[in-house]
Amino acid sequence: MAAADDFQIAAKAGVTPPVDQWPGQLAGFQVNPNLVQLGGVIPPNVPGNPNNVPASIIGKTYYLETVKEPVSPSEEFRNDGSLVTRTFLIDWDKRGQAIRDIVGFPSVTAGQAGGSFVQRNLPMAYLDFLNSTNQPFLFCTQIRQVEGVGTPLPSWFTGVVQMKNVRNVARYNLAKVSVVYESLTYDILSDAEMIDLGYVDSAGNPDESSLARYVTKQVSPAADYLTSAYGSFKYVEAGKTPVKGEPGKIVPNYDLSLTWEQVPESCVGTTLFNPTLTTPPIDILLGTVNRTAFAGLAIGTVLFTAAIIKRIRSAIGDRLCSVEYRFKWFNPGLDALSNPIGHNYLYTPGPTPTSGYYEVTTDGTTNLVAFANSKNIYNWSPASVPFESLFRVPS
Repeated sequence: MAAADDFQIAAKAGVTPPVDQWPGQLAGFQVNPNLVQLGGVIPPNVPGNPNNVPASIIGKTYYLETVKEPVSPSEEFRNDGSLVTRTFLIDWDKRGQAIRDIVGFPSVTAGQAGGSFVQRNLPMAYLDFLNSTNQPFLFCTQIRQVEGVGTPLPSWFTGVVQMKNVRNVARYNLAKVSVVYESLTYDILSDAEMIDLGYVDSAGNPDESSLARYVTKQVSPAADYLTSAYGSFKYVEAGKTPVKGEPGKIVPNYDLSLTWEQVPESCVGTTLFNPTLTTPPIDILLGTVNRTAFAGLAIGTVLFTAAIIKRIRSAIGDRLCSVEYRFKWFNPGLDALSNPIGHNYLYTPGPTPTSGYYEVTTDGTTNLVAFANSKNIYNWSPASVPFESLFRVPS
């Protein structure tokens, strides 16, 4: 929430803060273009929502931008990604809070029923343009430059007239902030929107295993070449001569990449990053297939093959990671019992059994009920650690 002194810059300009307006209306608000306030919390929707305030920005602090030196905003729109740059003047002493408000940040938060979830303090949205579903699609990804404006001031800690504060950094009245907004490869939803849309875990907390926010999805169709045993095929002629060699068969499969974006390092589910974890999902699930449906894909059809972990330092100094999970999806249809064919099936050209895909086990009996380990080609994910655990706070 904005404190009362958040409006001090506007007050210096003799302007009453527009507490009853939201950013889409601010263009009509008359304010000194060389002074911009930090503060003012966007109010909730009024009945009927006549201003069409997106739920994702309600309660966010707003900022008024400069209109010259440089001209703001500057916009660029492309089919492969759009970019907007805006310039703000803010209170110098509040620029740290402004960075948190404008760029946004994640945190691990205690939720309902004793669970934890990744809370998202969303980046500032650019609201002049909305997508076809009437939602913002340009969000702040960086603050490109912060520079002091005016004459350096006395220290705010000591009151001594000097050009630097006690941290030996020059202090100014205002800071000119250049903010960059971009279109992203993933969707951004607030915690409240996640709950309203039903993207929650069993305790009712926002659940990013729904893949609804902060997950970049990439699908790469591919194929494997299967070699048949010698004599499996015969020429269709009187002698039914066996085909020489080992004929091959192209079998389609898909490489699936799901990247969990900007998550606290404590959410990386491997003991190599978090050695105190007792149930590290990455370590447990690598090389297994899904026991239950995952990402809308049938049981046994998704094989977890890799996790690519990239560490980054956030704009507010916290250690974050992007975690790319790689999977193989294989599902050429249903077997004779209407079970989905997956990674624990192999193809036979016949004649005995009839050509097709069959589940294979070490003893020839099905494992599609017990899901015992070391019986199929690939083990099944444990019932207590489903694939969804990869996108949740681990324990």
